[in-house]
Amino acid sequence: MQGRVGSMLAMLVIGAGWGLGVPLWKIAAQTGHSALGLTLWQTVIAALVLGPVALARGGLRLDRATILFCAVLGLLGSLLPNVLSYLALAGLDAGVLAITLATVPMLTLVLAALLGLDRPRPRRLAGVALGFLAVALIAAPDSLPQAGIGPFLVLAVLAALCYAAEANWITLRQPDGLDPVSALFGASVAAVLLGLPWAVATGHVVSPLRPWGAGEWALTAVSVLSAACYAGYVWLVRRAGPVYAAQVGYVVTLSGVFWSVLLLGERYAGPVWMALGLMVAGLALVTPALPRRGGAAGDHAA
Repeated sequence: MQGRVGSMLAMLVIGAGWGLGVPLWKIAAQTGHSALGLTLWQTVIAALVLGPVALARGGLRLDRATILFCAVLGLLGSLLPNVLSYLALAGLDAGVLAITLATVPMLTLVLAALLGLDRPRPRRLAGVALGFLAVALIAAPDSLPQAGIGPFLVLAVLAALCYAAEANWITLRQPDGLDPVSALFGASVAAVLLGLPWAVATGHVVSPLRPWGAGEWALTAVSVLSAACYAGYVWLVRRAGPVYAAQVGYVVTLSGVFWSVLLLGERYAGPVWMALGLMVAGLALVTPALPRRGGAAGDHAA
């Protein structure tokens, strides 16, 4: 019983921490720095936080398969989605971005089906349909007070699509023996190496030596927080199993909206709240059911 309660508390804390990152992204996006500059700052901090942990676990093998895996992981899981998310936040409320990013498991399922990695059942396909309906509700003319949010919503969905592609890349190509924390460290380093020449060429490097305001502190906080939550998530997967840990998505979505209302004072029209409900329902249908007692990963910690 204690193991089950501990796993549930860990899931709530990890999800709430990741959800807190959404309004912090919004605060960082209001600094006036470019999306690429903010992304590089975030990935550098993530690499500095995760580096000692990865080295303590034996570091990274620098063989061709690992380098390629981390390079694609850095591109799909860090560089591109972060740039797209910061661009989306120029026109979207943080809570709306949190709802939109909940489409990640749904898009992951669609890509997995197209790649022949999964054969989705009708229940899970219904969850995908609910997720797309939720996005359509947000895009409706009366949902948000801002005019012309369509392009920003497309950017948010593209960011979710990058994360979905990352998940399938992990399934297809993760090298044997590469633990998730080391993989994330390698991906962060790769994202910096891929993005830095682009930033230098376009003049989008953000110097940490300039005076810091709320945005810079928010960006630093979300970088450390994301790395800590990811490490916590890896721990939860090992403790309670991947099926149980996947439910953290509910907490991230709900807490992202909650923190955005609390910290940023955001207010949403009725269709946005309906979209949130549809997205949570879609997640419930897409997420694999918890195995029954005796089978499983989810009960393995009890």
